[in-house]
Amino acid sequence: LTLTAAMLLVSTWAWANQDQRHISADEVPSHVASAWFEALYDVVKEEGTTPPLAARIYGISAVAL
Repeated sequence: LTLTAAMLLVSTWAWANQDQRHISADEVPSHVASAWFEALYDVVKEEGTTPPLAARIYGISAVAL
């Protein structure tokens, strides 16, 4: 357990120190979000998801986006 915790700590530190370019929302065109939600709508419709679960999926997706 201690070894696993130490490895997670080291790997997190290694990823945090990489020089990564962060993209802000202003740099991404709005049609990306529209296309994402259209695809999500098609999946929810095809799966026959019930309305309460579909609402939860849309809500979580919107927050994540």
